[in-house]
Amino acid sequence: MIMFRHWLRYFLPAMLIFALACEQQEPLQPIRLQGAVDLFLQGEIREPEQGAFSPFQVTLGRFNEEEGHVFWNGSFSAGALGTTLIMGAYGDQYWVRPLFGFQFWPVHIPDGREMTREEVEAFFAPGTTFAFGQGEGKVDFALRLPVGGPFPDIEASRASFLENPGGQLTIVSLEDYTYQELWPLGKRTVSGKLIRCTLEGQIGRYDREAAEVDTIPWPGFLTDEVVEIINGECVFFVKYR
Repeated sequence: MIMFRHWLRYFLPAMLIFALACEQQEPLQPIRLQGAVDLFLQGEIREPEQGAFSPFQVTLGRFNEEEGHVFWNGSFSAGALGTTLIMGAYGDQYWVRPLFGFQFWPVHIPDGREMTREEVEAFFAPGTTFAFGQGEGKVDFALRLPVGGPFPDIEASRASFLENPGGQLTIVSLEDYTYQELWPLGKRTVSGKLIRCTLEGQIGRYDREAAEVDTIPWPGFLTDEVVEIINGECVFFVKYR
């Protein structure tokens, strides 16, 4: 029964994560972090109807399998804009949509291959800046709104939902991290980097009625509903082979 429960917690999100991007061709691989490591996103946010910025924080605390905290790294896949890497933060109560996430375009990495340690260190080198948007040298930043909202079908709002999003993500530091990943048939060791960054800029607020769909944002969805974020800080994880 315990093994079956672990299997369900791996399999169901893997199927639903397709909503992150239509160009993703393979199910994402689960990352279940064990040990004393904090992954979080915090900053100040102002939505269209607000006159002032207010602080927010999305924290998954110290990750372990028992608490159900999950941070996903997707398989590298080929898309219209080149090789792409999608990642997102989850918790058991939010397993349908990511609490926050990123999409990068390491176009020099062959499709279907993970980065090496040296490639991760080069691509995410401290001081590197990614402009908000889509394509090489950019990052598509996603955040569920309202932040930490109570309904599991809340769709993430994204920088790419704006025609010309302003903003950037800047890498601050990298730290080696290794953990044991739980699988239906046992465990395996996964190595990667904890990456600390700062970010600020604009994302487009998702509107389900405007998109005229019931489940995922349709390709080409755009909005002029701007959500602004300042003084953002985040720690996320990228694995290497």
